[in-house]
Parts: sequence; structure tokens; C-alpha cells
Amino acid sequence: GFILIPSSDAWKLLLPALLPNRQPVEIFRRPHDFDINLFKHSKNLGFQIPSDLQLKPIDEPTAKNIPITASWSLLDDCFANGIGYMLFKNGELAASCVSAFSSSKKVGLDVHTQENFRLQGLAELVRYAFIEKCIQSGKSPNWERFWNKEPSLNLAKNLGFIKYEKYPVYYWEK
Repeated sequence: GFILIPSSDAWKLLLPALLPNRQPVEIFRRPHDFDINLFKHSKNLGFQIPSDLQLKPIDEPTAKNIPITASWSLLDDCFANGIGYMLFKNGELAASCVSAFSSSKKVGLDVHTQENFRLQGLAELVRYAFIEKCIQSGKSPNWERFWNKEPSLNLAKNLGFIKYEKYPVYYWEK
């Protein structure tokens, strides 16, 4: 599918003419702003990878099992400009956090937790490592999610992000 992020409400009136024979659906995104002081406070609360987990920077063989190509046309571009971490449990990929995009100032994060590893706090661990790397690189992590992802919204708060009001985007299939 495709997503249109309009710059004003006037776009809504133009959609029928711009997208004839398509039925765009209005959904919502919620942006967040990163507050490094809130993040440092969360860091002081303790961050440690349990001994049964292994955190690794993303590598090419494993990257093929993660939906990176949705954001990057070439894996080489991701490795040259992006950030990524993988979390393994007993040798199995449990969670990953990779750059959805990278600019000179910001890095968008995209996290995936394998179904059988959800609700174990693994997303928080891999995102924490990702955010640390962003800070070391002199960039700010960018977090923006769909409105209905409450666990993601709560995790954002725990990692130093301040949420803003949601805004409409329009989604349609080919």
C-alpha cells in the first residue's frame, strides 16, 4: 500500500481527483520528540542485556530476514547510512531495530519483534541500544507511529519521547 502525508487539510478535498478509482482511508500517525534528559533518566533506572540474550549490530546475512528493503532500496545504503541492532535469544532472532530513514540530523527507527518473543520487553532493549547509537552518532532518533499502537506509545514515553497530537494520513492499495 501507499501512504500520503498531507501538509494541510486541503489535500483531503483533492484526493478524489488525485486518486481516481481508489479508496484512500484516513488513518492517523502520532509523532514524538526526543528529550535526551528524559532518556538519560531512563538510563539511570538501569539497562542491561540479560545473559540469555545477545545484542549484535545488524549484519548482511541476518538483514535479509528483516523488512529493511521497505525503507532502503539497497542494503548497502542501509549499512552506509543507517543504524541497526538485532537481539537473539538462544541463537534465534527475537527482535530488531533498524533505521527507517537517516538524515544529517535524524534517524527514524523501525522495530520488529518476532511473534513468539512479544511481551517480554525485548523491543525496549533493542530500541535502547539503537537510541544510544543515534546519540553517539550525533543524531536524534525519530519516533512516529500509528495511533492505535498503545504498547509502542507507552514504550516511547519510557525511552525519553514526548508525544504530540496525532495527524491524519491517507492509505490506499495499488
